[in-house]
Amino acid sequence: MPQTFSAAAAVELAVLERSGFVESRHIGSAVVLAGDGSVVTELGDIMTPIYPRSCLKPLQALASMQAGVPLHGVQVALACASHVASQAHLDVVEGMLKAARLTEQDLGCPADWPQDEEARFAMIRAGRGKSKVAMNCSGKHSAFLWACRENGWDLHSYLEPNHPLQQRVFAVIEEYTGEKIADVGVDGCGAPVTAVSLTGLARAYSRLAKAPADSNANARAATIATSMLDYPWAVQGQGKPNTVVMEDLGILAKLGAEGVLAMATPTGAAVAVKMLDGNGRAATLVGLTLLAAAGAVDVPEVAQVLERVVEPITGGGRPVGSLRLGSAVSALLD
Repeated sequence: MPQTFSAAAAVELAVLERSGFVESRHIGSAVVLAGDGSVVTELGDIMTPIYPRSCLKPLQALASMQAGVPLHGVQVALACASHVASQAHLDVVEGMLKAARLTEQDLGCPADWPQDEEARFAMIRAGRGKSKVAMNCSGKHSAFLWACRENGWDLHSYLEPNHPLQQRVFAVIEEYTGEKIADVGVDGCGAPVTAVSLTGLARAYSRLAKAPADSNANARAATIATSMLDYPWAVQGQGKPNTVVMEDLGILAKLGAEGVLAMATPTGAAVAVKMLDGNGRAATLVGLTLLAAAGAVDVPEVAQVLERVVEPITGGGRPVGSLRLGSAVSALLD
């Protein structure tokens, strides 16, 4: 059976301390690449395939755009998003569907409640139930369907791996990661998810992040990187880790389910992290620290961002501990 790296091949990336007692340990692997693609930092197994989950969304969006979808501005960011379904998010997704002459019922993703409380309560007050548009992957699915509409491809089978659209997605993933896809599964939203290494994932983000300043880069890749940074609220949501990182540091940031994170600076320095236990609460702490340790981002600015996005450890409503770096990461700061 295909599988990711083992616990024996992982390292301690973060620990949770409560009342002076180390309560939990997050093991995993991480890699930092320089702008030229060389490995700067290697922690654990960085070559065994993982499922990047939603970290693949910018590449999936790129495939949709290469297939002729005329996304522009905030629509590009929504196609890359794992959004909280605020009303602003919902408005953009509904606009994408309308432009493609499609409806919510065409979406192949499952229905969900908005993560955004205001939008969720508004739906409840209106007597509405779960919505496909509110599912955090609805922007990606809308772009997928729009690509099918533009090309006359079948709308009902657009999530099948052998569909022309998904074949284009696979080609983009292999091009930008520089690797052959190791495995194809089904993501939580129903779309195909492909397995690549952490190194390949970091390489893809490095290439995307450098695209706006590279006249030889794919213009649509440059548009994706620029749009994510121009509309960071659309990629996740106000106050959420990805949005804060992009707003305050100007670097691409995308979390994926099961403890995956990829980030890259405009010069192409990139990090990819996989928490082996699937819990992503320490991923941003680890990823930004690794970029800072490599000299790719400013340490004081990173510290300010981490104060905003790392959840406090509380007891009885007051701080009683912290989520802090594991030994493998903290050793790089000495």
